[in-house]
Amino acid sequence: MIGVKLLEKRPAVSVSAVIPAVMDIAKGEDPLYRLLEGQPVIAHTLQALDQISAIDEIVLVVRESELFRMAELCQPLGIGKLKQILHCDQPGLMTLLTGVYACARTAEYIAIHDPLRPFVTEKIIGKTLKAARRCNAVAPAIPVKDTIKIVQDGTIRDTLDRDTLQTIQTPQIIQSSLLKAALERAMASESPPHTIAEILAHVGLSLPMIKGSDDNIRITSEADIPAAQGILTWRATL
Repeated sequence: MIGVKLLEKRPAVSVSAVIPAVMDIAKGEDPLYRLLEGQPVIAHTLQALDQISAIDEIVLVVRESELFRMAELCQPLGIGKLKQILHCDQPGLMTLLTGVYACARTAEYIAIHDPLRPFVTEKIIGKTLKAARRCNAVAPAIPVKDTIKIVQDGTIRDTLDRDTLQTIQTPQIIQSSLLKAALERAMASESPPHTIAEILAHVGLSLPMIKGSDDNIRITSEADIPAAQGILTWRATL
């Protein structure tokens, strides 16, 4: 697989972070490069992961057309844990495979992290990893706050019970060998899965959840920027 290799010698690691930054997006501004306080969102995400002590290396996967743009963006940021930038033009399972199999062989756990969640913290990573060491795989989640309706043909058909609904966040941390086994079986299936929970089901594993963080938001549109700026301002006062 062709990519940009940033470090020739790679030390033994315990936790590798994979950022699958290959998404289906409509025409318009790529959310990876949407500016937040003068820097692209993806830059904030990479810098946040780089500062977390539990993360030993970062592997980033982008589209081939974005490979050198991303390398040029990352170079001046001085992200020491970013070991490789690889390319894959197929979102979902193939992007995950590309990133996971580029991780150091000594990695015990792999943290799959959304590139559009720049507010990941040491605390979130720490408690997610602690839970993963107990049960092999885990994801942070927060309760749904809105009322969710089932709508058909423009008409409300039912209301879902909020007490049974949660919003899944990242990082989702999985024991390395189990994740690789699950990915291999998922690739061989007739209907390839799209989520980590569906992938793990191929080896009989569920994806337990722990309490996430309200400020671990996903920045998907321009409307999310004011909230993101508010989080940065609030954190600067702590």
